Amino acid sequence: MIQAAARRPPALVTDLAISVALLLPMLLPRLPLLDLPGHLAIEHILAGLPNDPAYARFYLFQPAVMGNLALHWFVLLARQVVPIDLAVRIFCALIPLMLFWGSRAVAHRLVGTQARAWRFAALFAYGGPLQFGFVDFCFGVGLALLVFALWLRWRAAPLWRQCALLLLPATAVLLSHLAAFGALGVAVGAILLAEVTSGPRPFFVATARATCWLLPPLLLVVLGAGNQPGSDLLMWATPRQKLEALAAITMFAYPAYELALLGLLLSAGLLGWIGGYLHPTRAGWSLAVCFALVFVLLPRDVAGAGLVDYRLPWAASFFIVAAIAPSAPHRWRILPLGAVGGLLIAARIVLILLSWRSWQNELAGIDAALGALPRGAVLMVAEGDPGSESLARRPPLRHVAAYATAHAAAFEPNGFAGLAGQLVALRPPWRDLWRVKPPPAIDQLDPRATHLLVLRPELVRLAPDIALHAIAQGIGFVLYER
Repeated sequence: MIQAAARRPPALVTDLAISVALLLPMLLPRLPLLDLPGHLAIEHILAGLPNDPAYARFYLFQPAVMGNLALHWFVLLARQVVPIDLAVRIFCALIPLMLFWGSRAVAHRLVGTQARAWRFAALFAYGGPLQFGFVDFCFGVGLALLVFALWLRWRAAPLWRQCALLLLPATAVLLSHLAAFGALGVAVGAILLAEVTSGPRPFFVATARATCWLLPPLLLVVLGAGNQPGSDLLMWATPRQKLEALAAITMFAYPAYELALLGLLLSAGLLGWIGGYLHPTRAGWSLAVCFALVFVLLPRDVAGAGLVDYRLPWAASFFIVAAIAPSAPHRWRILPLGAVGGLLIAARIVLILLSWRSWQNELAGIDAALGALPRGAVLMVAEGDPGSESLARRPPLRHVAAYATAHAAAFEPNGFAGLAGQLVALRPPWRDLWRVKPPPAIDQLDPRATHLLVLRPELVRLAPDIALHAIAQGIGFVLYER
């Protein structure tokens, strides 16, 4: 007992050190998460409606109960004591911590306190979905891990106690993001299937018990969704897109480095398995199989939501890595694997820091220029196409024009207002300007437009007869006024 207690502080110190490392990228002045400017703009609009005339001219509040509200609820509470931008930053900083410590909580329930492989979750924390800026989903996955660990802890409790303990947390997962709730449901189902050998009756009883706290939140969202915009169209991913979704566990903007990182991680895990140092538990195999089947069956786009299947492998990786156990006779031989893991985690954090740091001046220049726009300006956008998705993410500029809405109450028609799953809609006079993707060429401007932002101007063609004059320019952009 004394020896076991003596071993705990070093493990906790290691976990705290990794947590500090995971926070470092979030301390940079601007977080280059692709969708984040759009989310930031929505929070400023919600805070300004209905009293701010600049916002009220373009936007209206669209109440609904839906699975995409984590950031909204957090900012609603936090903005009472801190500015909105800081509240959004704190929310983002919580994500890698929740993913890391949520994986730890699951590992301790599935494997025990001797589990160590879960620390590889730090390598996934800044994967594609987080760098895409799917912050509601990523937060929801972290919360789902914690709720899953609670269920593992309390699943044998009386039903009334289990529901009392899990119903509200499960509802919080669903309100964070529907896909995160789906990941939680798959994980619970995988554990139940892993134990089906105990007989059909215990399986059905356990499934019914889990349904008692999983089904009510789902019904709440179904009944409270209201008339949200969306689409009945289903789009299925190509084989290449499925492979990209798997690679997104670590890949976003630098395929060569990020795929190498994923390859080294998989190689280390394979060597540990072949060498008998690590082994997936029965629960781990069930989790891997269930998530794989769901991933294959999931569409790419459904009901107005995009990249649905893209998100799942990343989310699944946290549950699966938490179910990897050390082989008892070889625990001391895991130390070299731990050293390799530490080096990979350090390399991952350094790569994120260096790449994000290199984009700071460009993002700062765009933000400053847009923040100086007159309130109520109408901003059009043209974005040059570098011909490669990974190049277009260095830095990710697709939604940076939303800084104009966040910091100058300007109207930018490519924002998130009006999208499925948002609490803000466009007023009718402005809906016709809405476009999903800015064009790479501008032949004419809508007469209501007052300004034009050109991103990657060397790749954009402007018609010579458009009367414009530049009022700001910097790395990667030119801002024009009519």
